[in-house]
Amino acid sequence: MNTGILLVCLTIFGLSLWKVYLGAVISNIIGLNYFQMIFLNLSSVLTSSLITFFIGQKVSSLIVTKRKSGYNKNLKKVLVLWRRYGFWSAVTLAPVLFGIPTYILIGLRLKESKYSLLISALISSTIWLTICYFLMDVWDFSSYLDIEKYLTAL
Repeated sequence: MNTGILLVCLTIFGLSLWKVYLGAVISNIIGLNYFQMIFLNLSSVLTSSLITFFIGQKVSSLIVTKRKSGYNKNLKKVLVLWRRYGFWSAVTLAPVLFGIPTYILIGLRLKESKYSLLISALISSTIWLTICYFLMDVWDFSSYLDIEKYLTAL
């Protein structure tokens, strides 16, 4: 495999750990087909989610043990808003605005199911990846960026 392509794929994977639309844009520019782009970016989303599950639980347990236990009216207000509006708003905007790890951390803190967090992040990311990938075809940024020149330089 060409070292340049491998470097670009690792860059796409790294950028998609946080924001998925960057991976879709770069994938389209370098000429990956739709299924290659989905596989590469969703594997990054899955990796990011699983890492955040394990690290997020440790961080959350440290924060909770340092605070006094009992009723917290501010957390109750946030939880009511999360149940009413926040889950669907956050899952819609997580791949492009908040970032997947931030969404997972907030969901874990508000005692959302890991399964629902993971599945919703994957579905929302797939939708955003599809939109961004095909918008790049409409806008045709590849005519402005000569990516082959950069790949052959490596």
